[in-house]
Amino acid sequence: MLSLVRDEKLPRLNSYEAESAATQYLEIEFRSQGIDRVLVDLLVASVFIPVAEDFLLGFRIRLRGFAVLLGFLTLTLLAFYVGYLGSFWTELIVGGCIFLIWLRWLDARLSRGPTGEQKLLRTEAMYESVKSDGFISARHIREKASKTEEFGVVWPPTLFVLLDDIESRTGRF
Repeated sequence: MLSLVRDEKLPRLNSYEAESAATQYLEIEFRSQGIDRVLVDLLVASVFIPVAEDFLLGFRIRLRGFAVLLGFLTLTLLAFYVGYLGSFWTELIVGGCIFLIWLRWLDARLSRGPTGEQKLLRTEAMYESVKSDGFISARHIREKASKTEEFGVVWPPTLFVLLDDIESRTGRF
């Protein structure tokens, strides 16, 4: 699934429309396990895909930032070697770049919240648990969703209402 997100081969999901479809379904009396499954899958995907895109885009940005900083350091040292920059400016620029790298490392070490990778892995596991060919327990999905919230994943409230409705009927979909 991550390869599809990375290659941008997935359609854009509008989480508002997914929640709206689930709300409209819950307002009528008709129920179907097939529709339950589609709506739960849609609501989970509407969270998983943006989390995966944010993580992958963030990684690309961090990688580009590091490449730019490394290129800047290389050009500075080359300019010093050729004689375009004096030692004062070279030392100032190189020291500044090293300080920025140290700040980034320190920030990563002091960060207490869940990392993007943890958030992505938990959300992906949630998405994978919905992709079964057999019956799926609504209680199991609810427990998984609650555990992922500890890592900063925010699920649409409609997902929990739909899971409550499923549990009140058969408990599975």
